[in-house]
Amino acid sequence: MSFAVFQGILDGTLLIFLAVLLAYVRVVRGQLRRLTREKTASSGVREETGEGMGLFRESREALEKTIREMDALSREAAGRTDRLKLLLHDAQQWLEDLERLEKGPTSDPASGTPPPEQKPSASGQSSGPHRPSRSEPRTDIEKVLYLMEQGKTVPEIAQSMGRGEGEIELMLGLSRLSDSRSGPGR
Repeated sequence: MSFAVFQGILDGTLLIFLAVLLAYVRVVRGQLRRLTREKTASSGVREETGEGMGLFRESREALEKTIREMDALSREAAGRTDRLKLLLHDAQQWLEDLERLEKGPTSDPASGTPPPEQKPSASGQSSGPHRPSRSEPRTDIEKVLYLMEQGKTVPEIAQSMGRGEGEIELMLGLSRLSDSRSGPGR
């Protein structure tokens, strides 16, 4: 799955939020117009009784409350957008890590370090791409897989790693995707 899709989902979410916000502003504006028309139509009677000012104050307070709520929603949406961007960045990193693991060890010409040596199996053959021992997982995905092998559930893993359940499920999905790519036929 391409990260352009994730970016598209993020953009779509923002557009939906802005459309809902615009509709909400239009509803509030319509209510204010209705209240203004009511005030104008009955201003003669209400001014004499003082109700006109009461209606004006109520309308103003309702509008101020609505504005505060919209500001809070806007800040929340901005925070969620930032969180989604961070999750997207993390997902890109995980995908790159998975692709590197899928390709196997290679030497890094820039650093001059040779690939890590593979320990021969009992039959004397190489055991495939080097994977860290299960006792010391290095990446978050490896930690998740290790905890799954230990019989932990997604909520337990999320709590122990300080992550959301959605993030854990995403890591598991990326791992499965990587496994299916490196499976038979490749």
